[in-house]
Amino acid sequence: MHAEPLGAADYRAMFRILEAVERLDTAERFPATVVEHLARGFGWRSMIFQLSPADFSDFRSGRVSMHSVPFDHNIRPSLVDEVIERWGDHHPLGPAVGSGLLCRDTVAASELPTDTDEAVRHYVDSYVGPRKVGDVLYAATDAGARGGLGLCVYTDNAPRERAVLSKLAKMLVPFLRQHPAPVDARHTPLTERETLVARLAAEGHPNQEIALQLGISLGTVKKHLSRALAKTHSTSRTQLGLRLGGRVHAQ
Repeated sequence: MHAEPLGAADYRAMFRILEAVERLDTAERFPATVVEHLARGFGWRSMIFQLSPADFSDFRSGRVSMHSVPFDHNIRPSLVDEVIERWGDHHPLGPAVGSGLLCRDTVAASELPTDTDEAVRHYVDSYVGPRKVGDVLYAATDAGARGGLGLCVYTDNAPRERAVLSKLAKMLVPFLRQHPAPVDARHTPLTERETLVARLAAEGHPNQEIALQLGISLGTVKKHLSRALAKTHSTSRTQLGLRLGGRVHAQ
């Protein structure tokens, strides 16, 4: 039998997270609160937290897209933009991680069969390794019709981190069951520049043309467009255009 990897200080840190969550009136601040306290209590500085307002079975089946699921994070913006741009629609760990979560609460990239999955091997070799992230840990839990949560932690693959994710996922279920789903991402305000780029893209203008028209770099256009897609829950430029037609307002 393996020894318990968590100590009293770890449990105190988890209880502080639960106390902070309990003080919330709605689920709107839930993701940011969890990310903030995990960083404060455990020192995790690279996290992406996804909170789905729908049936979370899509996470386990690998159909979750970072373009269509609202998320909070404490990762540097450039890294997040790269994640969305390169892996946002077809994250290679999705199906493999999903199968592991059917039986357990957490799974690590080091456990995945990269020798049989070219996409996973490419992701680990070209993205995870060069950026010196120790591993990719996932925790997910269902919360019935209210939704569910998924936490992706870029950290060393140690038993302590795995145990924290597993236990914390279960502890947070009551909050998700008792509170309304977070505000629909389609109502999240876009910045003035994000709105402008989104409208031009929805009208059919290619990214290079938008960059020239607005006098900004191609990379900046991609960043604005990625954020507009994420904020509006859109998975295509056509869908983005439909949702811009009265459902999204620039701030």
